[in-house]
Amino acid sequence: MDKRVLEYIPTSVMCIYYLAWIPSVLGVAKYATGISPTNCTGNCTSVFLPGGLELARVFGQNLNATLFEQGIIGDSDAVLLNNASGIGLEFSSPYDGFEFDIENDCQLYGTRNDSVQICLTTNDSSLIVGECNQSG
Repeated sequence: MDKRVLEYIPTSVMCIYYLAWIPSVLGVAKYATGISPTNCTGNCTSVFLPGGLELARVFGQNLNATLFEQGIIGDSDAVLLNNASGIGLEFSSPYDGFEFDIENDCQLYGTRNDSVQICLTTNDSSLIVGECNQSG
């Protein structure tokens, strides 16, 4: 994702979005469910975000046919898909002593009285997001 796109979103809107929507999505069983961690130890949280029902395909010659197009689910209250694709996320604190490289990892968005500094970097297969702790 191009980081410059965030420059066009007012900081107040972005903060509300992250503070209100992200925890809500992770707390709703329709969109996410807790799972056992696979890569982190200690104080961490793991969730699974299943793919949407529109990703499921009807087995047959036309692999583009979805369950919606074929009318298979009808008026069902619930649908159980086995072996459906999704994404597992694990949230944990970075290792002790970790600090962002302010010059390369951090970007200031907004104006003087309405700004937020977002820092983003990778470590092995992890994505680290947060705020800078400037020393000195």
